[in-house]
Amino acid sequence: MTVYLIGIDGGGTSCRAAVAGANGSILARAQAGPANILSDPDTALDNIASATHAAFYAAGINARSIASARAVLGVAGNNVGEAVHYVKNRLPFAQADIESDGLIALQGALGDKDGAVAILGTGTIYISRHCETVTYVGGWGFTVGDLGSGARIGHALLQETLLAYDGIHDMSAMTASVLAEFKNDPGNIVEFARQAKPGAFGRYAPRVFEHMKQGDAVAARLLQEAAVSVDEALDRLVARGTQKICLLGGIGAAVFVLDRCTASKSIGNARRRCTERGRGPGCVALRASESDRMSDRLAAMLPGWGTDIKGAGPLYQRLRLTLEKAIVSGKLKEGDVLYPERDLAEHVRVSRVTVRKAIDHLVQDGFLVRRRGSGTFVAGSAVRADQPPSRANLLTGGISWLGSGTKVECIERSTSHPAPEEMMSLGLSSDSRVVRITLLRSSAGQPLAIERICISSEFLPDARTVTCSICNTLADANFRPVRAIQRTFALNIEDPDATRLGVAVGTAGLLTKRVAYLASGRAIEFTRSLFRGDAEGFVSELTFLEN
Repeated sequence: MTVYLIGIDGGGTSCRAAVAGANGSILARAQAGPANILSDPDTALDNIASATHAAFYAAGINARSIASARAVLGVAGNNVGEAVHYVKNRLPFAQADIESDGLIALQGALGDKDGAVAILGTGTIYISRHCETVTYVGGWGFTVGDLGSGARIGHALLQETLLAYDGIHDMSAMTASVLAEFKNDPGNIVEFARQAKPGAFGRYAPRVFEHMKQGDAVAARLLQEAAVSVDEALDRLVARGTQKICLLGGIGAAVFVLDRCTASKSIGNARRRCTERGRGPGCVALRASESDRMSDRLAAMLPGWGTDIKGAGPLYQRLRLTLEKAIVSGKLKEGDVLYPERDLAEHVRVSRVTVRKAIDHLVQDGFLVRRRGSGTFVAGSAVRADQPPSRANLLTGGISWLGSGTKVECIERSTSHPAPEEMMSLGLSSDSRVVRITLLRSSAGQPLAIERICISSEFLPDARTVTCSICNTLADANFRPVRAIQRTFALNIEDPDATRLGVAVGTAGLLTKRVAYLASGRAIEFTRSLFRGDAEGFVSELTFLEN
């Protein structure tokens, strides 16, 4: 049996995996999320496993071979022995050695030569080598270290936003944009920061660089403060006689901006001494682009994407439909692992946010399933109502009550901005407008269900135009949905719904959430229907896929 070799490069933002044969030749690569074993060891383990599974899948190797593989891991946070011990005991490999991601980067950038690397990414660490002696500076983690890092810059931006909100510092375009993102509520910033990991803070660092280029004084000050910390560490390397410094990481790539911002002598020296950024022979296996084999498979799975993405509807909806068709047609089979978001995003030439949104919807619809520690897989056979619903049941709950005399009463009509769940379901932005209609369904004088229907005002500008049925109104405007996905949940009914349905607070109920789509793939309607648990019952008609 072939024993495969695995290389893992895990940092605060992403985890890269490469699988090689016994002779060391790279067979495939893949990427997953952050893998800092100090700040979040369990997430690191999940992403290490996910990247490894994806790499084996890309190489066409059975995932069972992972258990007999030998691995070398260069991961962030390895300078604390307890974290290394915890992670090493839970890895799925037959043999594993854990080193610093910085040491891997040093070897990749400089080979066996003397010099140093300054890793300026989500965290910061500086590593130098002289006559085979390796010395570390920094790398103590976000809680007490990582000065000048992306996480620290992002954290400082949130602090500055709160200071501006309180009137202690002047508000700038940058801090105003952050405050607007959190709905102008500082409490939302506090709640986010309370739970955020370093990578979450780091996602705000690019905004600081962008606004600094636009002349934002606050952004320039924050970067000046970060550059001072970087400057001091580089001075230490230079004082030790280091002649070559390789700048790595997202912040390292922006060091030219920092130099212009701060006129930093040491950063200027680092620029002049810089080797080729992160492209040395030791890191090629972990950082090169995907192999031609992966590109060919993606092209077969997503024909036209990457070269021709014309069409109607949001990109994420079109990608979701394309992936769904690949599953239904058998191009993606039950149990297949989905390629990492980064690989899909690069192939179809969209953002990772777009890919993630498409995958989230496919998971919700039952086409994909996420397995902790393994990745995202094609789900098993499931009942899906994917054929066009009949005119009678679409947008009216899809339900026929057992009994006669069903009455429908409109109890609320309104137009406003969408709530977060409505934004996600309908693919809308926070400044969009939606029409909401609330219906009360009764039978023989007994309230049975409350339906809350939400439609973008792009399709239904005025709720008052609905005089008979929403279905007919939309069809008359040439906005007829052709398919819908409905999910069902059990819950306890709370006020004011309990009062409207004539039941006690806490009574068992049934909640359905349905999203209907146009032929273009655009979501047009989001309906939440709440049913009494003691009603007579109802019947739903589903159309099954032949395969």
